[in-house]
Amino acid sequence: MQNEIAIKDYLEIWNSTYTDDPSLEDEHLDSEVLYKMALRGGIEGAGKYETEHLSMCPKCLREWASWRRAVSAVEETNEKQEEYKEVMAYGLLKAAATEGITEPVTLTSECGRFTLSVFPQVDAPEQGIITLETPEEGPETCEENFAIVRDKNGLVLLEGKVQNGRLARKFDNLNRIDLSTWTVVVE
Repeated sequence: MQNEIAIKDYLEIWNSTYTDDPSLEDEHLDSEVLYKMALRGGIEGAGKYETEHLSMCPKCLREWASWRRAVSAVEETNEKQEEYKEVMAYGLLKAAATEGITEPVTLTSECGRFTLSVFPQVDAPEQGIITLETPEEGPETCEENFAIVRDKNGLVLLEGKVQNGRLARKFDNLNRIDLSTWTVVVE
């Protein structure tokens, strides 16, 4: 009788083998490169170094997988609603990254179109308000469109219609948010 080994078992062996490889600790692929590789056809268009590094580095692979999930969600939505033009943007927490959010934080997306802000309450820093601001006028307006903002782990931070260039929501567990990478999808 032949035992079946699931792909999960192979991935766990691979992860345990390469996680402890000290040669991979100093160099990692840039987030922008990983994002481009996560796009449809991105792996095929990547260079040999990038694909080899991705195949051996668990940290980069996890970040690529996170981008791939976000991009797949956008692609799936695009396929369902082809009549709408969607916008996808992302942002990165570049400096002074700390565990949890205890002070107000304002981040601008890499494309410059969106501003994400988190305002913790003074007396209860795990609770607060999250806002997304977009241009109200001009060719890049998102007014009256549905937007969704997710953190690095896929946690939905904001969801709803953009009105007056803004989307805002109370949030009770700010300590769960990972803003090292965040995405915005606007229908």
